[in-house]
Amino acid sequence: MGERVASDVPSREIERHLLAAAEHLFMAMDECADLSGDARRVISDLQSRLLTKPMHPGRREEFFRETEERLKQSEKVIMDWEASRLMICELGEAERNGYLDAVVEIRRSIESLGKVDPFRIVKQKETFLRAERVLEMAMSRLEEEVKCILGRCKQTYEPRSMSFRSPADNLVFGESFSSVEDNPVDSPRREFEAVDLIRPDMIPVLKAIAKVMFDSDHGPEFCRAFIGARRDALHEYLAGLGMKQLSIEEILGLDWDVLSHEIRNWVRVMWIVTGFYLVSEQNLCNQVLAEFGEFASAAFLDISKLSNLTILNFSKAIVMSSHRPEKLFGVLNMYEVLADRIININALFSEEECSSIRIEFHDFLVVLGDYARATFSAFRNSIESDHSHKPFMKGGVHPLTSYVMNYIKTLCAYRATFDVLFRDEQVCFMCPSLVAEDMTEDEPTSPLDRHLQSILPVLEANLTEKSILLDQHALKHIFLMNNICYMVDKVKGSDDLRCCFGNEWIRKQIAKYQQHATIYLRVTWSCALMNLRESGYAPGSSAPKPRARAREKCRAFCLAFEEVYKLQTGWVIPNPQLRLELQIATSQKVITGYRAFLGMHKMDIDDKYIKYTADDLESLILDFFEGSNRSLPHANSRRRYPQHHLFTNWPAFSNAQKAENQRNFP
Repeated sequence: MGERVASDVPSREIERHLLAAAEHLFMAMDECADLSGDARRVISDLQSRLLTKPMHPGRREEFFRETEERLKQSEKVIMDWEASRLMICELGEAERNGYLDAVVEIRRSIESLGKVDPFRIVKQKETFLRAERVLEMAMSRLEEEVKCILGRCKQTYEPRSMSFRSPADNLVFGESFSSVEDNPVDSPRREFEAVDLIRPDMIPVLKAIAKVMFDSDHGPEFCRAFIGARRDALHEYLAGLGMKQLSIEEILGLDWDVLSHEIRNWVRVMWIVTGFYLVSEQNLCNQVLAEFGEFASAAFLDISKLSNLTILNFSKAIVMSSHRPEKLFGVLNMYEVLADRIININALFSEEECSSIRIEFHDFLVVLGDYARATFSAFRNSIESDHSHKPFMKGGVHPLTSYVMNYIKTLCAYRATFDVLFRDEQVCFMCPSLVAEDMTEDEPTSPLDRHLQSILPVLEANLTEKSILLDQHALKHIFLMNNICYMVDKVKGSDDLRCCFGNEWIRKQIAKYQQHATIYLRVTWSCALMNLRESGYAPGSSAPKPRARAREKCRAFCLAFEEVYKLQTGWVIPNPQLRLELQIATSQKVITGYRAFLGMHKMDIDDKYIKYTADDLESLILDFFEGSNRSLPHANSRRRYPQHHLFTNWPAFSNAQKAENQRNFP
C-alpha cells in the first residue's frame, strides 16, 4: 500500500508540470497568429501521442465524464441557437464567440473520444456519435451563416467619377453627327483601390467561421457557400451595371442602335469590373481564405469566371459580326480599355492555374486589333463602292461627304491607338494620281495621317462620278464646289486634320472649288450675256433697226435671266460665306454687262421696255442658291425689289477688282 502511494506522488507531480506546460503552450499558440509547418507538426505529434497513450482505467472514466459534461454544455448552446433561428450577423460579438466556441469544443470532444482507447463501453460510442451529429448540424448552420453574412452584409459601389461616352455615338451613314471636338470624351479615372464588398466588421466573423469549418474538415463546404454567395453578388452587380447575359447568337441578332449602346456599356463595365471590382473580390478572398493555402486563389478564380465569360462572350460576338464602318469607334474603345487593363488582368490572374484566362485576354486583344483594321478597310472600300443612282438635285453637300469628313475628324481622337494598330500596315492609295497631285510626302507622317490622306482622294473621285448624274452642267460645278468647300472647312476647323493634311493641301483645294465657281459663272451666263453684245449681219440680209434690235436684245436677256432665276433659286450653297461670294461674283459679271448695255442704248430703249433695272437684278441675285425655286412675273416689275447694292456693301471686292471684272464682260 505504501509503495502505491509513493508511486502516485511523482505521477501527480508530473501531471501538474504537464498541465503548466500545456497552459504555456496554449498561451504561446494564441499569441502566434501564424505557426510554421515544423511547429504545427510538433504540436500535432504531441497531441497524437497524448491521445493514443493508454489511460489508467480510473483516469479513462474521469476523462469520459469530463468530456461528456463539456459536450452537454456545448450541445445545449448549439441546440438553443438552432431553436431560436437567430443569425450570427444579427447578434453581438459575445454571442457569436460563444456559439463558435461551442462548435470548437464539440470538435475537440470528437477528436478526444476517437483517439482514446477503442470504445470499451456502449455509452462512450453513443456519445461519440451524438457529438458527430451535433457537429454536422453546426456545420450546416455555419454554411447557412456564411450565405447570410455575404447576402445581407454585401456592399456595392460604382465610381461616380467615371464617365464613358464615345466620340462617335450613333454614327450612321447619311447623317451629320457631332465630332469629338463638339462632344468631349470624359477620361475615366485610371487609379483604382480595393473597396469593401461586405461590411468590414463581418470579415473577422467570416474568418472565424472559416477556421472552425476548415478545422472540422468542412473547408469545401465553406468554400462552396462562399463562392456561391459571391457569384450571386457578382451576377447582381453586373445586372445593375446593365450588362446582360446574352448568348453570342442573341448579340449577333441585335439592331445596330441597341448594339452600339451595348458596346458603350461593355467598355464601362470592363473598366469597372477589371479596374476595381475584381481587385476588391480578390482582396476579400485573401482576407478570408489566405491562411488556408490555395483555397483563396481557387475561390477567386471560380467567382470571377462569370464576369470573364460575360465580357469575353460579348466581345467575341462583336468580332464575329460584319465589318460595318460605324463599328470602328466602338471597337477602338473596346481595344483601348482592354489594352489599358491587361496589366491589371495579369496581376489579378498571376497564378499558374489562371494562365488560361491571361492568355485568352491577350489573344482577344490581338483579335480586336485585327477586326479594327479590317473595319477601317471596309470604311475606305465603302467610299469607293458607294454608287448612288439618285442625283443630288440641289447641288448641296452630299451625305457621303459629311459622313466621311466627320468620320475622319472623329478618328483623330484615337490617334495613339490607331498608330499602334496600323504601325506596320502599308497604305493602299486607290487614286494615286489624285494623291500625287494633292499630297506632299516630303515630311514623315504618322500611320493615321497616311491613311487619312488616302481617304479624301477616294471621296473626291466618288463625288466626281456622282456629279455626272446631274443634268445641268452648271449644277455639276455647284455640287463639286460645295463638297470641296465643305472638306476644306472641316480640315481648317480641326487642328488634328489641319496638321494631317497641311496648308498646301488646303490651298490646292481652295483653288479647286474656286475653279468650279468660275466655270459655273461662264456656263450659266455666257448665253444670257451674248444677248447684250453687238452682233454683225451678213451683207444683203434684212437687219433690224438699231432701236428694235436693242429692245429685242434687252427682252431676250431678261427672259434668259428669268429662266436662270427660276432654276437656280432652287439650288443650294449651304456655306453662307461661299453663297454670298458667288452672288457677288454673279452680280459683278451680270449687272456690269447689263448696266453697260443700258447705258449704251439709253436713247433706243424707253423705260417702258425695260422689264428689270440693274438694281432689280442685283436684288434678285440674292435669291440664288437658297434652295427654294422661285418664278418671276412677266409683267413690268421695275422697282418692286428691295435694293441691296452688293458692290457697295461688300468690302471684300476693291474697285480694282471690280474694274478687272468689268473688262472681262461685254
